[in-house]
Amino acid sequence: MKIPIIKKYPIKLDCGCANKCKEGYIGLDIDDHGQEIIWDLKNGIPLPDESVEDINVCHVLEHLTNKESKDFITHAQRVLIKGGTLTARQPHANHPTAHYPDHESYWNEVRVESIQRNEPGWEIVSNYNDGFQLLFSLKKI
Repeated sequence: MKIPIIKKYPIKLDCGCANKCKEGYIGLDIDDHGQEIIWDLKNGIPLPDESVEDINVCHVLEHLTNKESKDFITHAQRVLIKGGTLTARQPHANHPTAHYPDHESYWNEVRVESIQRNEPGWEIVSNYNDGFQLLFSLKKI
């Protein structure tokens, strides 16, 4: 576990970045790829409330169980500032790659709609399938 001292908030956070952190973002990954934060998202997000303006999560949520992904969404809402966004990309449930043995949860447009219904405080900005991936963005309201 490695968590840097961050002196200026809000930040932009790239969860599961591996060695390709988005420019302008603080990287977070379970394995050390040289990013700023080494952390297992199953333990939450190790940042203060309302300290993040944007969270990017790419091909990570499918590796979390349904409960763990729900907990991640809850933690994302906690750390985001009002108007902050969570943008996620993962294999669409209808695509064969969604069913790799190490994938624990399956994502489609209906599941994203259920987040808005069951986790108050989110507005869906986008929610679509590009034929391979589900891409969605939520805004904290």
